[in-house]
Amino acid sequence: MAKIVTVTLNTAIDHCIALRGLGIEETIQAESSAEYLCGKGLNVARGLAALDAQVHCLGFVGEQSAARFQQLDTPGLDVDLLAVAGTTRSNITLFDRSTGSETHIRTSGYSVLQKDCDRLTDQMNCLLSAGDMVVFSGSLPPGAPVDFYQSLINLCHSKGAKSVLDSSGEGLRHGVDAAPWLIKPNLAELETLAGKALEDEPAIINQAKHLTSQGCQWVVVSRGAEGVLAVSREHCWKATVSSVPGQIMTHVGCGDALVAGWVYATLRAGQGENWVQYGVACAVANLFYHEPGRFSQRDVDRLLPLIDITKIVE
Repeated sequence: MAKIVTVTLNTAIDHCIALRGLGIEETIQAESSAEYLCGKGLNVARGLAALDAQVHCLGFVGEQSAARFQQLDTPGLDVDLLAVAGTTRSNITLFDRSTGSETHIRTSGYSVLQKDCDRLTDQMNCLLSAGDMVVFSGSLPPGAPVDFYQSLINLCHSKGAKSVLDSSGEGLRHGVDAAPWLIKPNLAELETLAGKALEDEPAIINQAKHLTSQGCQWVVVSRGAEGVLAVSREHCWKATVSSVPGQIMTHVGCGDALVAGWVYATLRAGQGENWVQYGVACAVANLFYHEPGRFSQRDVDRLLPLIDITKIVE
């Protein structure tokens, strides 16, 4: 049976704080505070587990946090992170309920060595089989080769496995050169790949089409409130939701939930139109939870009829 594998090279401990009014040089009382074991690939895995999928979770974790992250190992998540020297980074998200704005504070954690990257490569080489789906999510940790995603995606090709890439910077730029099955940039990341601003929808679609001509089968561009554009060589769909029926807790992890929903929908067959609709429903459902990548199947089911899908004819 085909496996779903997520790879999180740069795991994190996310501290999410909700408050009202974020002032300078003030003492502010938080309304709520919680810590979550994260990293974009783990967020994707959490979403897939919510959809009752079994996921193998690979990647790195700081040795001091390894035991804590192993707590994620549950019937839905097979967690096998490789411990490396150093600490797992900590991130802080401040959600101002009075304005709906979010402030993100990111830190750096462990660095990896070539021997660590070789261990992960060997682990994947032993695990992967034809037909598997592998999701590479998040930034490269310090010390990782800039073409590490590219190397791992090529490994997927050699095993007959499909690959999904959701990264930024050098990881995305080099990873695209390996022609993963799907990439999920946001607009800023797509503009970085293009080397220019993409001022309107046709420009975004043209750049996405350019990437499909280079080997990526799908380019899924997330644009926040403007919705999602899903582009292949043959098709282009736009997905939006007119209103969000619920209280927004955070936007963190919505892109990861989108990937989780897309991957899950592909395993249920259907067509690209169904995949993007399901992915966007999962992304919107994630808005109702503090924990990145967390949502409920019930919310997804009630949101699916609210997702507007438009086929764009060029």
